[in-house]
Amino acid sequence: MFSNFPKKLSFSVLFIFFVHCSGGEKSFVYISAQSKGQLNGNEPWRYSPEFLLDGKVSTGFCSDSKALEPSFTFRFGNSFQFKALEITNGLAKSYATASQNCQIKKIKLTVLEEKVSDGVSKVQSEDTITLDFKPVSFAENVPIPESIALEKNFRGNTINIEILDSHKGSKSSDTCLSEIRFGEINQAGFLAYPIQNQEDIRRRILNFEEGSKHFFAFRKLMVASESGTVQFLDKGVSFSVFFKPDETFSFGETLGTNPDEASQPNIQGKYTILTSTKEGVELSLNYFDASGVERSDTWIFKRANAGDDDYETFKTKLGTSFSEVFDPKAKYLLFLKSQNTTYLGDRIFYNYEIPLK
Repeated sequence: MFSNFPKKLSFSVLFIFFVHCSGGEKSFVYISAQSKGQLNGNEPWRYSPEFLLDGKVSTGFCSDSKALEPSFTFRFGNSFQFKALEITNGLAKSYATASQNCQIKKIKLTVLEEKVSDGVSKVQSEDTITLDFKPVSFAENVPIPESIALEKNFRGNTINIEILDSHKGSKSSDTCLSEIRFGEINQAGFLAYPIQNQEDIRRRILNFEEGSKHFFAFRKLMVASESGTVQFLDKGVSFSVFFKPDETFSFGETLGTNPDEASQPNIQGKYTILTSTKEGVELSLNYFDASGVERSDTWIFKRANAGDDDYETFKTKLGTSFSEVFDPKAKYLLFLKSQNTTYLGDRIFYNYEIPLK
């Protein structure tokens, strides 16, 4: 059966929502995208597979050269049939950017008909074909897509593409692709089948961009950590933290400002950025507790802006002193949220001292 379906997803590249499955035979409804081996997978605003469907050659999907069997998968809300495939190879913003990175040379296209029953997805049918592509060419600095007629009609609601081989790039060994479309070839050329809910893809990409704001604020926290621990606060408790570029972290909770009144022992360990979304940067923290037991906790780091719930809650908590304490034009308002952790349970800590510049 479908042995190469990705089992590990790159940092929050998975997005699922329910839509009315009203797509026709020659159109489709986007549901979700996921990838395996995506370049900078914890930064989905850069190279996620949704960019392959956005209609822009200035964006695209890129796989990490270190990844084994890189691939991407689309799930659709309807079963549709297509007879041809068209791609714009490389990062085709310009000839220079396209030639610097590797481009797709050979792929394995797998089309499945999946049915969900009692919460379990079952494969009803599966077709696979191997396809070869040329490096992208340009006419007056405009990329020329390459279309291929398939040997038979392919039908399904899930499409997986595994990258088997690449054309070499002049500078980078990462493999990139700008656009992909499904359709048919007639006398006029390639006819692309439309995406009925294109706006949902645009909204998804916008959510990626919202995630980037939290990610870059986290980088500011790492810079501040180079000078020592950074203090986050909550209800008279000072929470000393640092996150270093080498993926090490430290936490220590103190009542008030007296280090002798520590209510929790310091912990140190390694962190991993799982994903960055509009909700914040999701962190996995791995450490050994005071009993020597290995733990893995999840935290959310967030930059709060005017209008969102955390910002307004903080503003209400400070009351009339808000404008005296916090200057949103000069400082970040940052939150660390524990997600039912072993170390602290569910807690929220804030910091308003790190400068924007």
